Amino acid sequence: MRYGSILSDAIVRAHERRSKKICIQHFRNVSGLTDAKLSEGSQATIYAITTPYIMLHERFREVDQSNPDNGNILKLIDRAYETAIGALTLTVLNQIREAEVLARTLYESSATCHYIVTKKPSERLVNYFRNYVATERKQNQKWLNDLGNETGQWQNEHRQRIRDKEVALKGYEKFIDGHVEHQNLSVGTSSFPNLFERVSETSHKVNYRTVYAAMCSQTHHDAEDILNFYIALSLSGNNYEDLENEANCFGIYIILTAMVEFVDALKAIGLHFQFSTIQEEAEKSKKSLLLETSKVAPLIEQFLFPDNWRV
Repeated sequence: MRYGSILSDAIVRAHERRSKKICIQHFRNVSGLTDAKLSEGSQATIYAITTPYIMLHERFREVDQSNPDNGNILKLIDRAYETAIGALTLTVLNQIREAEVLARTLYESSATCHYIVTKKPSERLVNYFRNYVATERKQNQKWLNDLGNETGQWQNEHRQRIRDKEVALKGYEKFIDGHVEHQNLSVGTSSFPNLFERVSETSHKVNYRTVYAAMCSQTHHDAEDILNFYIALSLSGNNYEDLENEANCFGIYIILTAMVEFVDALKAIGLHFQFSTIQEEAEKSKKSLLLETSKVAPLIEQFLFPDNWRV
């Protein structure tokens, strides 16, 4: 029994090594970083997000291909995965602050996907589409209002673009209505919830108030980075190096948090399609990412950058 257990463990380890090699090669192919050195941390993260994602694509042939909602759900998670790869690519290139910006997009797209598949995905997809049209139409009106009553070639060109966009939006509406009729859906008039309302349903409110707020700060290029830089230069000692370590370490923490949101969305998709293997693999990935996050978090206040993320 003991030897059987040892052999079983050896087979599992060999399978994991092979799977990791496939995932890393997939990342290199997609990112274009064919020769770049990858840190242990980045490799582990790539493996964590790619394994359940590839497994989902392998199992997707089993779902009803005639239902367009299934394809739309897959496209949602595809976009999120592409963003995750983009964030990790920037991280490998040591552009961690820029990777934080993509981490926000990853967080938002993953949270949206998670929300949609959790309950009545067909109806929620329709509300998702209709919300896009309504938002664009509001932007059109603001665009028109900003032109005022002024006339001239420049203003007239803008008004024409607004009219063209309205034609496109009406085309979207007609297509969506046709989709609803074709799918025989009963969709109410409820609006698509904002991001906080979406993450509240998936029990991630604390991350929204903390880490997501930091993602927004970096995306908007607010005063924090410049202010910290100014303060560090005004002080003596190694404050600037400490500040860089703190900022980059926190950046890794933010990126990992977005990756957790992504694998949570994959797990929700696995539950929706009743793919237990996807749920199990996504949960395994989540635990791995959370463990890495727990190792990184204490280093932030110590002004240290995690060694396993160095090349």
